[in-house]
Order: sequence, then structure tokens, then C-alpha cells
Amino acid sequence: MLLAVILLCLNLILVQGPVLGREYFSPQSSGEWLNLRQARQYMVGLINRDRASYGLPPVELDDVASVVGQRHTVEMALSKYVSHWDALGRKPDQRYSEQGGQAAVSENVLVTHDFAPGENYMLAPTQLFYSKELEQIESLFFNEPPPEDGHRRNILHASHNKVGIGLTMTVPGNRVICAQEFVNQYGKINKVPALHARGASFPVKGELPKGVSVYSVDIYREAAPTPMSTTELRATHSYYLPTERIARYLPSPYTSASRVDVAATQSGERFSVDVRAGQNWTPGLYYVVVWVKRSDSNVPLVTSSQTVAIN
Repeated sequence: MLLAVILLCLNLILVQGPVLGREYFSPQSSGEWLNLRQARQYMVGLINRDRASYGLPPVELDDVASVVGQRHTVEMALSKYVSHWDALGRKPDQRYSEQGGQAAVSENVLVTHDFAPGENYMLAPTQLFYSKELEQIESLFFNEPPPEDGHRRNILHASHNKVGIGLTMTVPGNRVICAQEFVNQYGKINKVPALHARGASFPVKGELPKGVSVYSVDIYREAAPTPMSTTELRATHSYYLPTERIARYLPSPYTSASRVDVAATQSGERFSVDVRAGQNWTPGLYYVVVWVKRSDSNVPLVTSSQTVAIN
């Protein structure tokens, strides 16, 4: 039985774009055993084939997101669960941010066969992946019928431009656990501190390419994560950004507690704002979310979602 967790994607917009690049394995060649590096490239090719069928631009393989996805698939394989949360209670944004990621990530996860009760698993001594099975995994993601089609909408999110791939095989049973970590990365955002004190400030700044401008910098809060049991992890479903917005910082001509300063550069735009963790910021996990607008769309998108623990 397929056990999959669906991520509901935000702001799905279909736009025209280039087709699959030649640097990836051809999704048309089947029946090959691939090592992890090859399997990741093959999966990216399958994703880009499906995106191209809707006129969407391709995504590139992202190293940091691949590390995040790989670690998550290994933990899920050994602990016999599939979830967007890990055993420490962390969601993808936090895992990606703590790994050094400075962009925004959206996750699909899946296991090809449900874990059998009472059976123990170990990682296959040789991690090889059959190309036909990778095609089946992508097909399960991509051919979900609406409205339960969060994986498909994640694949077809027009704003994604990178993806990390995690793949782990277990024995017995040759189960494959897959994580697709889709990334929005427009320009370069500075790394915010993982831990911060109330009453002190930290900068949020970045360099954006031509055609992309800063829209706002928002701060969201949720309770600090706590360890979760396997039973709790198996009971989870979709995840979202926190709904408790603590602060919003805007560029001119709008007003906010601290203004986002913006300056034009030869390559695009530079922005910065000082975020002060007020004394009223109760302990918890805070998301520093940078929203931007592209010149070809009126809908803002998230280009960075980093987490900061306030204690």
C-alpha cells in the first residue's frame, strides 16, 4: 500500500518556459540500475519532463536540499514512518535552514510499500535504484487526482527553480523512500542566526536579480518543536507555514515598524532590514520569510524561509 504525505502548494501559476535540459538522464531510457548520484539526476529529468508538459521551466538539482532530503529518507527508513516532520519534531523549513539553506523549500515524500508491523529494516548494503521504479514514483506523485493532488501541484509550481532529491532503499522488501525538496531561490539572502535573544536585532538582507523585487519580510511564529514518537509521526499529514504573523516589514512607500531599504544595482536590486526580536516575542520557533515579486507575475512568492529559535 502506498503511504504518501501530501504538501498543499501555494500560489500555483502556470507560465511558459524552456524544456528539459540535456544535462539530465533521459526519462525515456528504462530498465537501468542507477547509483544515488545517477538516480537523483534521473529523477530530476522525470520532474522536468512533467513540468515541460505544462510549459514550465526546468528545475536544477540542489545540493543542500538533497542532503536534507537524504537525511530525512534515511531516518524515515530506519524508524518506519513517512512524514514531513522528523523525530525531533522539525518540519522541512527548519531542517533545510539548519543545514545552511537560505532559500525556501517545499517537500514531497513517499514510500513505495507500507512498512510491515513488527518487521525491522536496515539500509540496503548497496544503494542502487531501478529506473523503472523511479518512473513509477514520479508517476504516483504526478498523476494524483484532484483535489488530493498536492504532490502534483508541488511538481507543477511555476516558481520552483531547484530541487533536492533524497532516495533510500531498505531490506528486506526493497522499499524505496523518496523525498523531493523543491526550492525557490531568487538571488541570495543572508543567513540568519539559528538562535537569537529577545531585545536584540539581526539583519535580513539580500541581492535579487533583474526582474525580481522585494515585496515584504514577514516574521511568523509557532511553538518550538518537540520530539515525536513513530506513532505520532505516522499520524501527521500536510504542513504549512505558521499562521501567527508577528511582524511585517515593507519597502517604501509603505510604512512598517522598520522599513525595508532598497537600492538598485547593475545586476538587479539590493535590500536590507533590521529585525528586532521584541521583548513580547515569546519563546518559540520564528520563521523569517522573504516575499518577492517577479516582473512577469503580480502574485508574490517566497524566496527564503529561515527559522530562528527565540528563547
